Amino acid sequence: MDIKIQALLQPLVKISVLLIFILGTFGCGNSVNIPKPQLSKPQEPSPIELSLVNIPVSMNLKPVINFLEKNVPAEIASDSAWTDTGQRKLGIAIGSKFHVWRDPFRISMNGNILTIEAHVKYWVAGALLVPNPFASHGKPGSSGWQKIGSCGLNEAKREAVISLSTKFELQKDGHFKTTSKVNSISFPNLCGVTILNFDVTPLLSAALTANLNNIVSSVDSRIAQISNFRDICKTGWTKLQEPIKLDSAIWLMLNPVSPCIAPFSGTGQSVSTSIGVVAKPMIIFGQKPSVQNTPLPEFNLNSPQAGSHVVLEGNLPFDVASKILSQKLVGNKYVSSKFGVNIEEALIYGSGETTVLKLDVSGDIQGSIYLTGTPYYEISNDSLYIKNLDYSIESKNILANSADWLLHSGFRQMIADQTHWELGGQITAAKEKISSFLNPQQGNLNSPPLIFGSINNIHPVGVYSNSNSFHIVVIVDGNVNLNLDNTF
Repeated sequence: MDIKIQALLQPLVKISVLLIFILGTFGCGNSVNIPKPQLSKPQEPSPIELSLVNIPVSMNLKPVINFLEKNVPAEIASDSAWTDTGQRKLGIAIGSKFHVWRDPFRISMNGNILTIEAHVKYWVAGALLVPNPFASHGKPGSSGWQKIGSCGLNEAKREAVISLSTKFELQKDGHFKTTSKVNSISFPNLCGVTILNFDVTPLLSAALTANLNNIVSSVDSRIAQISNFRDICKTGWTKLQEPIKLDSAIWLMLNPVSPCIAPFSGTGQSVSTSIGVVAKPMIIFGQKPSVQNTPLPEFNLNSPQAGSHVVLEGNLPFDVASKILSQKLVGNKYVSSKFGVNIEEALIYGSGETTVLKLDVSGDIQGSIYLTGTPYYEISNDSLYIKNLDYSIESKNILANSADWLLHSGFRQMIADQTHWELGGQITAAKEKISSFLNPQQGNLNSPPLIFGSINNIHPVGVYSNSNSFHIVVIVDGNVNLNLDNTF
């Protein structure tokens, strides 16, 4: 009886073992052991082109005119007593009296030379120091001034034109060295005196020149004060180093490196130059970056390039990219014909221009599958994609022997369609932020902003990877202007 039962059970045991083998083989799936793709040592990316914010500066010379009008007397006179001019005629001392009234100053700029002119009206009189021939109390007679003639007295005032000039020379420390002088005092109508055929206009010219030379030094001092661009730039330099908030966790750091200023030139009543700020702008995710507070260096006196461009670098860490991609893929089940896989985890990493996507899967395939591609940035929707995403060579070789069906299914395309990252509008936000900065809403249209301008173009340069993140590089081209009319 026992022998019969044992004989009957043997086939059942064989069938059970076969079922267990079949279930183990097909129920748990094929286990794959695919090695990581071999990444070549990343080449150092080309140095990111430094940004140049080129700021054309125009400055109205009205403050100079106002200073002159306020501090140069409208009248210059020496008419209370005769003044010895130090000149002699036939050995006799010559004295003078005069009174000058000036019209408002006219000011103009030609190159780096500032010219200040004023039309004046005047009268002038001359006298000789004549000895008194009569003795008094036995003593020789004293000398007295004897008027010899005049112009502009008891007749229409005479006219003249006074001309001053100031030469601007910009220094590396941001101050100006100015050299002012009296160019000329011209007299359209000379003041000829019939007695001794003596012309008294040179007396007036000498007296006015002496007075104007005393004023010239104050003009130089004032121009140096109102042209102190270093103090103005210090404030701007500090501002340029502060993080600009683009979103709740997105910041723009301009990272200024050095300033450069072109030589000053001007026409009419305005003076102009170009201030260039060399910078390394970057968009940073996360907490507010710290400020380094780099001191303002000396100015580079080489002329900045025309126009402005800003190189922006966006930074997307791999751990952030992996988390976003996992939210899209993990939990999805892909079924093809009789087979299927579940995505358990997604991980992104890369080097240089190569990006690797590691997928941990379960189901009819157990293990890790690798896909590789090239990152690129699409500016139209501010998103990062992986171009030409395909199985790594190592994955293809092993899957061809163990799970060939996966290579010829739509699994790869499904993954490719999901593998992109919207960058939260960071580049668009940067452009809008810059545009808003350059075109602030003004309540008073008669008071133009200090800085204004426009953005002409924005275009991507490329994407590269380092050990822990993607870097997206774009260039913004435009024009920036600085208004200093109301600065002083």
